[in-house]
Amino acid sequence: MCPTLNTVIKGVFFDWFNTLAHYQTPREDLYRKAFRGAGLDIQPAAIYQGLQVGDRHYFSKQNLSKYPGDTLQEKARYYHLYAQAILTAAGAELPYEKQISIIEQVLGSFCTTFVLYEDVLPVLISLKQQGKMIGIITNADLRITQTIHELINQDLLDTVVTSEEARSEKPQPQIFNTALNKLCLKASDSAYIGDQYQSDIVGANGVGMKAILLDRFDAIKDGEDFIRVKNLQEIIKHV
Repeated sequence: MCPTLNTVIKGVFFDWFNTLAHYQTPREDLYRKAFRGAGLDIQPAAIYQGLQVGDRHYFSKQNLSKYPGDTLQEKARYYHLYAQAILTAAGAELPYEKQISIIEQVLGSFCTTFVLYEDVLPVLISLKQQGKMIGIITNADLRITQTIHELINQDLLDTVVTSEEARSEKPQPQIFNTALNKLCLKASDSAYIGDQYQSDIVGANGVGMKAILLDRFDAIKDGEDFIRVKNLQEIIKHV
């Protein structure tokens, strides 16, 4: 039988990347340093906006199947959109070759090790103490599950659903419904927290979940059909 809880919001689901976890050296820091080296001091909000544009492009199924090349320069040209998107968000310009140089510098310093944001574990513990069910819904392959469980005690998580498992990626309804069904929850009894408007907010709203946008950099200007918070502690009053 499906468990029943006496709270209005029974299940709280989270995006993974840039919501619960970030790379050990945040990309925002790497790009800001690289742009400064090129003579531009770009503010974190503009960098974050540009990274979101790049992520939406490169994390799609269409682009995940493409091969970026072996050399640093080949990879830099493949990921060039990140530099261009950051410049567009900042209202700035740089010659193409300087943009490539920035991407090369970032890739040369890039580390794929994940770490949790400082507010993650206290919030998950608080939600568990309130009797909430907790899940993660992420556009990623199944390998990310091991990483997640290495960083978050399994007692704090009731499910992790990846796009590979669901054969669907956010914002498509199937991935959200897969997670809800695994916990026997109704969408109307659940909240979803993520940092991307298109994949997270549009997707959660589309299935009837309460949508909460995590905007740590006060950088996202899309839409009004969601609750906006600047850190995870703020979600407690909404769920």
